[in-house]
Amino acid sequence: MMHYKIVRLLLWSSLFLLGVSCQKVVVVVEELPENTPAESRLFVSGNFNYWDPGDTRFEMKKTEEGKYYYELPYGAGNVLYKITRGDWTSVEAGLCGGAIANRSVGYGEGDTVFIAIESWEDKGPTNCPQVTIQLEDLPPTHEPGEAIYIAGDFNAWDPGNDDFRLAQDENGKYAITLNKPDFGDEIQFKFTRGNWETVEVDTYGKPTSNHFFHFGFVDTLGMAVLNWKDRMQEEHVRVTFCVEEYPKYTPVSSNLFVASNLNNWDPMNGKFRMESQKDGTYTLDVYQKKGTFMEYKITRGGWSKVEKGEGLEEIPNRQVVFEKNDTLYLQVESWMDQDFLKQYLQLE
Repeated sequence: MMHYKIVRLLLWSSLFLLGVSCQKVVVVVEELPENTPAESRLFVSGNFNYWDPGDTRFEMKKTEEGKYYYELPYGAGNVLYKITRGDWTSVEAGLCGGAIANRSVGYGEGDTVFIAIESWEDKGPTNCPQVTIQLEDLPPTHEPGEAIYIAGDFNAWDPGNDDFRLAQDENGKYAITLNKPDFGDEIQFKFTRGNWETVEVDTYGKPTSNHFFHFGFVDTLGMAVLNWKDRMQEEHVRVTFCVEEYPKYTPVSSNLFVASNLNNWDPMNGKFRMESQKDGTYTLDVYQKKGTFMEYKITRGGWSKVEKGEGLEEIPNRQVVFEKNDTLYLQVESWMDQDFLKQYLQLE
């Protein structure tokens, strides 16, 4: 009789525990990345369906407000899962796009779980708060093991701040990881070897423009240093081209370019666009190896807008040899489209 009572008590205890622990869990996606395709189908994949990433039985439903949710089957214990858009190439990822650990929820911990998806593996991040900058190429004059620093608006342009010294891996490659600053999503910077006399320059020794990076979409940035200011391999000289006179009918908003044998005679090469100065002149600094011969003409961005002679006649190519730092003062007599411009501006 006693044995029967014990068995019955154990049976009722088991049924009671089963009733308590066998519960439901609703998974609600509260936030999606900005680059989530419209009308995406989301699926719950986990240890309850053999990790099938596109199991239609576990497709999430959508509320009128656009929130995705799914009510997991009644059960007990822990559930491991991830959210996908139908296959493993489109599985959810971390804030910077990397793989994340399986999500976990235990039955009985609560009936609703709210989650935020930070990015999709196939779409990349949209709000990554850091970037790793890697130097993939250095000039041949760089000595192995030399310190390299990054200076920018995030460290008051300090060219030798040890907190911003790039680290080297076992292969000698340089890299540094930067966090998004408080002042915004974009930074600008340059590389140095510790001071401004050792700052990076371009192929011809010309100062480079600041590098820009916008946080959010990539977590790794590969870059190269072309030359160091104090270690140019060959002597280079600078010639400044200055257009100080040009026809009065030249549109005020004109961009002037130097088209030459140095840029395959491209009439609107951005690297050879002249800068408009406050005094009305246009200037361009060109750095070349000493002895370089250059033929060129001035254009307003196309061969239909190239400079001509006083009578609209064809003129010979201008010429210069890079022998020393120099400034050339130039006059444009007329433009090929002079008649069109005069008619457009109603000039005689």
